[in-house]
Amino acid sequence: MIESQAYHDRVAAGEVDVEKPAVLVRQFSDAEIAQTMFTFLFASQDASSSATTWLFQITAQRPDVLDRVRQENLEIRGGDIDKPLSLEMLESMTYTNAVVKEVLRWRPPVIFVPYTCKKDFPITDTYTAPKGSMVIPSCWPALHDPEVYPQPAVFDPERWITGDANEKTKNWLVFGNGAHDCIARQYVQLTMTAMIGKASLEVDWVHHATSRSEEIKVFATLFPMVSWFWGWTVTMC
Repeated sequence: MIESQAYHDRVAAGEVDVEKPAVLVRQFSDAEIAQTMFTFLFASQDASSSATTWLFQITAQRPDVLDRVRQENLEIRGGDIDKPLSLEMLESMTYTNAVVKEVLRWRPPVIFVPYTCKKDFPITDTYTAPKGSMVIPSCWPALHDPEVYPQPAVFDPERWITGDANEKTKNWLVFGNGAHDCIARQYVQLTMTAMIGKASLEVDWVHHATSRSEEIKVFATLFPMVSWFWGWTVTMC
């Protein structure tokens, strides 16, 4: 915005051969900037907290899943838990990445994404949302569609390895799609993969599960229904 305004000011002043910025954007209002900052804060704090909570809770309640994550991370590091991670190592963690993707599918942090129609938009053959109206689609049905994800209510990382879940890109709406696709799509998944991998090697955790531990509470983002407690013991492997 600053570079664009400086360019326009110089042109308006009569300067010639002014270098044009790579991208020209209009001036945004304080309200628009505030809304954008609020969105970033919401996405980086609430959504990340939700995804992390589910990631640790789900693996804690499934020792077999956690053991496979731990074994894969140990093997990729060559037995050295202090070996620095590289992008290549992260991308090669087939099972750990599958666990992260299944957590995000099974318990997506954000299930409603509001949009404002800039023009009349056909929703169905019989209904068109008028310009200026708000449309609030939910990604939950797409991520729990039994025709796309067999037994969608079951947490199953294998669907991303031996199944065809990775091919169902139209249903993978955890990070939105199109012009409003989340800029952190790859960053979030890599960060979660690195986090659970490192934690599996260095930390033992116990989750005191209840019958409602995996029920959902909608608190802007999704969280477990009941209060939970972590008991941590650090293990130097």
